[in-house]
Amino acid sequence: MEGYLVILIAFFIPGILTIVDFVFFAFKGEKRFDHFGGLALDGIHLLGFPMLYMLFFSYAGDSDFIIFQEPYSSLSITLIVLSVIGYFIVRYAYPFLSDSWTTIILILLSCGLFINVSMIYDHPSPFSFFNISIILLYIMQIVTHSHRLLNTTYDRSNRN
Repeated sequence: MEGYLVILIAFFIPGILTIVDFVFFAFKGEKRFDHFGGLALDGIHLLGFPMLYMLFFSYAGDSDFIIFQEPYSSLSITLIVLSVIGYFIVRYAYPFLSDSWTTIILILLSCGLFINVSMIYDHPSPFSFFNISIILLYIMQIVTHSHRLLNTTYDRSNRN
């Protein structure tokens, strides 16, 4: 029994660290876990936990989530994949993106945010904690890059 408790706590540690990161971001305007720590948390939340969900829960039976039932499933899965790819692009390759591509990626992140919120709404459970972590990561990127886009636009208008 103690082994299961240790495993359960280990699953929740990345989510707790993300909540700490979000609180730090809300007060300081920057991420606490950046670089390697941020990449590890991003990978765990956006790649690891969804893969575990697909392996253990999705194949165990029909999904309770409306967004994964027909006719929405193909659109939902496509948006999820694109939002995860967009997250990593905007997070780690933003200096190479134009403002229009950044805006498109932020729209994809907003769609991913909506999907995660709808998953919590459709089937609230203790595992919704993992969706909350993804929502917080997406919000931090949307705020950071929206602020960056606004500053870029403001700087351009002041030069003219």
